[in-house]
Amino acid sequence: MTARHWTVGAVLRTLISLRRFFFPAFLLIFLVFARQVESGALPEAFVVRKATFSGVNSVSKKELRKTLAARPRPFWRFWEPKTALSEIDLKDDLERIRQFYRARGYYHARVEMDAERTGQEAATTAGEHPGPLPAVRVAFSVREGPPVIVSEIQIDQPLGGLLDEEVRKRIALQKGKVFTTSDYRSAKKTIERLYGNRGFPFVQVDGQARVDVRENLARVSLVVKPGGIYRFGEVTIAQDGEIVKETIIRRALEFEPGEKYRASAVEQSQRNLVNLDVFRSALIVSGRPEEESDKLPMEVRLRAKEPRQIGFGVGYGSEDGLRLKASWSYRNMLSRAGKFTLSARRTDLIENAQAEYFQPYWLDARNDLRGRTGWEREDLESYTNETTFANIAVDRRLSRLWTGSAGYKLENNRLQKIKILDPLEIEELVKNNNYLVSAVNFSLTRSTVDDLLYPAEGSTVTLAFEQASDLFGSELTYWRPAAEVRAYRTFFPPVTLAGRIRLETIQETEDTDFIPIPERLFLGGSNTVRGYGYQMVGPVDPAGNPLGGKSAANANLEARFPIYRSFSGVVFLDAGLVDPEAFKFDLSEVRTACGAGFRYDTPIGPLRVEVGYKLNPVEEDELPAGVEAEERWRIHFSIGQTF
Repeated sequence: MTARHWTVGAVLRTLISLRRFFFPAFLLIFLVFARQVESGALPEAFVVRKATFSGVNSVSKKELRKTLAARPRPFWRFWEPKTALSEIDLKDDLERIRQFYRARGYYHARVEMDAERTGQEAATTAGEHPGPLPAVRVAFSVREGPPVIVSEIQIDQPLGGLLDEEVRKRIALQKGKVFTTSDYRSAKKTIERLYGNRGFPFVQVDGQARVDVRENLARVSLVVKPGGIYRFGEVTIAQDGEIVKETIIRRALEFEPGEKYRASAVEQSQRNLVNLDVFRSALIVSGRPEEESDKLPMEVRLRAKEPRQIGFGVGYGSEDGLRLKASWSYRNMLSRAGKFTLSARRTDLIENAQAEYFQPYWLDARNDLRGRTGWEREDLESYTNETTFANIAVDRRLSRLWTGSAGYKLENNRLQKIKILDPLEIEELVKNNNYLVSAVNFSLTRSTVDDLLYPAEGSTVTLAFEQASDLFGSELTYWRPAAEVRAYRTFFPPVTLAGRIRLETIQETEDTDFIPIPERLFLGGSNTVRGYGYQMVGPVDPAGNPLGGKSAANANLEARFPIYRSFSGVVFLDAGLVDPEAFKFDLSEVRTACGAGFRYDTPIGPLRVEVGYKLNPVEEDELPAGVEAEERWRIHFSIGQTF
């Protein structure tokens, strides 16, 4: 073997021939090193100040965010320490996002992450690192890819089972839709419920979903094993803690021994028991039926809540200022699941102290009894009034959608400060500054609303009537009908349209020829016509103080839409009129306003900031001499939906 002599030219030629190897290797080493540098840029422990998403179009960002460790603390929960995280938590979030997409039918989703320090620090944190810790901004980038589509659904039922068309119509899993694990599980639960409501308590639905990620198709097969048909048997009740009389518990049950088994009746009974607000947990389970018997024994297992409850509340509204409230409650009064509450509240407009009692399932399972008595003082723009009152009412569930109510009210009113300057009004108000009202009232309501705090679908129709008469010992006699319609529709998600129309009037009867101002109708403010001040729609006296009227009509239209996380927006159009005569609605006096606002969702309802603008304010020459017109803009702060 001869020695090889290397020249400069030979070395260069060799290096050039190996360039195809060295360049990729150098690039790989550079990328690995750069990744190590990037990873090393993050501290051992940190808090997430902000997390953003890009490319998320087919799933809910809000729901996705809830699954991640990199979830900044909401600003309104300022008292909580921020959670300390590590780089491992962020890497786990990448897998959580992929799993989130897979569960929703996107098996090809790809996720990348970029994290950088913000230069800020968190003063307090939770966990093993007490802080202060650096704050990090995290950005997730998603490429969703194509979804998996349901191409076939096979449902194998026994002879005599449900109609195949009925089952397919009721399940969420549908041919041609994106395949999701939630729809797959829901389909099995729905079939079990359908059979369960027809007397099959032990029905089982087995299934299999074959997902072909190359063709992006899912083939689903479901097999129904119904078991036997049963009837409800003996019901036993086991209680832990404060004992509630079995009479009340059994009234809450939607089934009786001997009836055909219905899963929906068991579920509704559990909800009824929880709604009593005296049980920490309520569970209804079936026992083992005896051989050769179709009777299914049932057991109700209950754990009681602590009977005493203390509550405090603080709030603020642009109309009533600082709101303070305190209460003390006792659950399970007289061992009948009744709730007795003592409460007091104070705002710039109202002071109140009262006692309340609520008795569910009074006399039978459809009735609730409620009553309250106390003292209240109103300090309003036109008058100050003190009221001592006692009310009682029975609410009856007429059907799944309809509720009726019948009640009685007794109150004594004392007008203390009359700020009105109209001589005729003052004369009548002085003569009627202390009067007794004894009245009966009735209402009928039909509701299909899907959520009480955040309605998006459904409607509510309410008809109400109140009459005060000499027959009941009332010094002031009148009758007062009212009608209201509310409707909610999400025509183009996620925007919800909400509308309301309310008509109300009060008419003197018998020997009464004058309606005192505390009984009159008023509009204006954050819950009616938002371009106007509180009670400032309608007639006013020479000083500009509102006089109220005997007829009122109010209409509202809102478009509610999400903005970011718990923040949402609203644009609205309001209209209202107050007429001094009963059963008279002079459309030429309608006042309108439009505006927009922001809302922040909380467990007790949205915090609202809204700006209203008068579209047709009262002209200067229409006002009493010397009275200045209100500003055309008005800002409202409040809590809870407008309607």
